Amino acid sequence: MAGPGRTGLYLHLRGQFFYYVGLKHLEATRAAVTATMEPVMAAGIAWLWWGEYFSPLGYAGSALVLMSVLLMMWDGTRTGT
Repeated sequence: MAGPGRTGLYLHLRGQFFYYVGLKHLEATRAAVTATMEPVMAAGIAWLWWGEYFSPLGYAGSALVLMSVLLMMWDGTRTGT
């Protein structure tokens, strides 16, 4: 395997490792909601780096995901968990 391919594989595996280590410290419900942030973040990076845009439905879906994560975080601080 060539150098860039090996580097890409290494970075992917390292990212996945830290992702799963982080998820291990969350309860199942919070981990599931947090995992929905991955495509929203990927779309945000695509918008920043390559100027890609959502359709109106994509913006609505992203807003729902962000609101669910914010509600989950707010509920956790309110209940002390």
